[in-house]
Amino acid sequence: MELILNGGFSPLEGFMIEEDYNNVLENNRLKDGNLFSIPINLDINLNIIKELKIKIGDRITLRDFRDDRNLAILTIQDIYKPDKLSYN
Repeated sequence: MELILNGGFSPLEGFMIEEDYNNVLENNRLKDGNLFSIPINLDINLNIIKELKIKIGDRITLRDFRDDRNLAILTIQDIYKPDKLSYN
């Protein structure tokens, strides 16, 4: 998240949607054609998604569990399960 916020993962402005994720794994490019070598996603347990009833369009706050400080507000653009085994 820090590298997204400070521009270290430019041109990303957030975590990757599924289309970008898969395209990076297959072609080393984002869907818009920009070169990018590693997938950047926020991996959340499915149970947490169900428990919090997170859905596309929701705005959620990421917090630091150590001091309960707000770190970022995300708008959920995509929810997907990456196929991690196919790309080993």
